[in-house]
Amino acid sequence: MNEIAPGDQRAEVVSTYLLICYAANSLPVLGVGLLSSVIGPSAAHLCFAILIAVLAVTATAIGMRYLPAPDRSGQKIPQRPQQRIASAARAVTAAIRHRAP
Repeated sequence: MNEIAPGDQRAEVVSTYLLICYAANSLPVLGVGLLSSVIGPSAAHLCFAILIAVLAVTATAIGMRYLPAPDRSGQKIPQRPQQRIASAARAVTAAIRHRAP
């Protein structure tokens, strides 16, 4: 986050990012707590589990839309996300080695 934020707005960007992260972690807990006071703890946890399952299935379905189409010519399709991850991992490893004493 520090690297992509403009230098003069770095504090604002990082604090906004952290605020969103903390809110995203606390809102489900508060929601289950409020719901459990109305319908009971077991039912509230069951509702939360169902909601998480529905969101996971939805995210998977949306993600499937962006998979590369199968190549009918028999050539292997390059795995772009894995290549990006491997490239990023090599860059991080190189940066760590460069900073090490």
